[in-house]
Amino acid sequence: MGVYVAMSVAGGAVGLLAGGLLTTYASWRWVLFVNVPIGLAAALAAPRVLSESRRQRGRFDLPGAITGTGGLGALVYGLSNAATTPDGVSNWVDAKVVASLVASVALLGVFTVIEARSENPLLPPRLLRDRDRTGANLIMVCVGAVFFPLLFS
Repeated sequence: MGVYVAMSVAGGAVGLLAGGLLTTYASWRWVLFVNVPIGLAAALAAPRVLSESRRQRGRFDLPGAITGTGGLGALVYGLSNAATTPDGVSNWVDAKVVASLVASVALLGVFTVIEARSENPLLPPRLLRDRDRTGANLIMVCVGAVFFPLLFS
């Protein structure tokens, strides 16, 4: 987790600095091409560095994927549209915000039930029972929620 945090923070800071340099001295369009050489290098290095994973029998959890993606999508949509406008008007009582947040809670609730009953869940419940892992992941969410907006203020 420490390595992950260090790389996340360093990547965020270096990305902002490199993006600023590119937009200042080249063009904003160049920031779209930065990932191309990185992706090519990773694709070329992957067969040499990564070993083949063990094959596992099972079926893809399509209901879990649909409800999880839909629930998180509705949550992001609702929170994005709930923001206060520049003139100070809050949108928390807007019908589309309330509907998307309610849909998010419902879909994520169904996702939880599906994952608990699935033979091959996308998110095995045993991962969430580990207090250390769950705590570390919650801390990472908090770090991301606090640190990255700070870079833009």
